[in-house]
Amino acid sequence: MGEHADPYRRVRRRRWTLGLIAVFIPVLALLHGTLFNRWYLTPGLAAEAFGHAGLPVTKALDTTSEECGAHLRCREALQAQELSIYQFWFREDAREFAESLGASAHQSDWIVLRYEDANNNEPSEPSYAGIIDGMWTSN
Repeated sequence: MGEHADPYRRVRRRRWTLGLIAVFIPVLALLHGTLFNRWYLTPGLAAEAFGHAGLPVTKALDTTSEECGAHLRCREALQAQELSIYQFWFREDAREFAESLGASAHQSDWIVLRYEDANNNEPSEPSYAGIIDGMWTSN
């Protein structure tokens, strides 16, 4: 008898497979969005958040083509009068770049802020670093 014993066996197996896929893909997408939500924070979105917090971001220009390349492995870059915002592909690259800049930089995962005076705000005022760090909880 073999394969002809249960003619609906293949149909049931296919339904189970499709059902598992239908459940697994949304769960995987939700998990990715939860764990890697910071990945989607671009320099443009960060600049917009600074503006909403009342911090100036004057004459912001996309400088990705000038800044990012073989010499600096960043994903995207934006430059304003007050600061430059860099997004990196890897946290390690962001950390190395921030360390090379010293006190004029702040790293928050894949994002690096570069500015002249990191401590130009009063403690009660919002700061660029405080805003970028406050946009998520870091691990």
